[in-house]
Amino acid sequence: MENIQNVIVIGGGPAGMAASIYNARAGLKPFVFGGSPYGGQLMLTSDVENYPGFESILGPEFIEKLRQHTKKFGTTILDENVESVDFTK
Repeated sequence: MENIQNVIVIGGGPAGMAASIYNARAGLKPFVFGGSPYGGQLMLTSDVENYPGFESILGPEFIEKLRQHTKKFGTTILDENVESVDFTK
């Protein structure tokens, strides 16, 4: 099987990382635009206490765990912002 990205995920937060993990596990090759700076609001958050599985975790640590998890499945992450998308083509 070729190593061609066939799914694009815009956003490197928890939803984007989860989407890339599920797509990778389904046999697809996700490419994530993670944003710049990556991590969004979570990079400025001291304690995350409302995410299942973590009683409390620092925002930046949480983002790093998500990124490492998705990279484990071969996801490519580019930390740049998407400024526009043309869905007509």
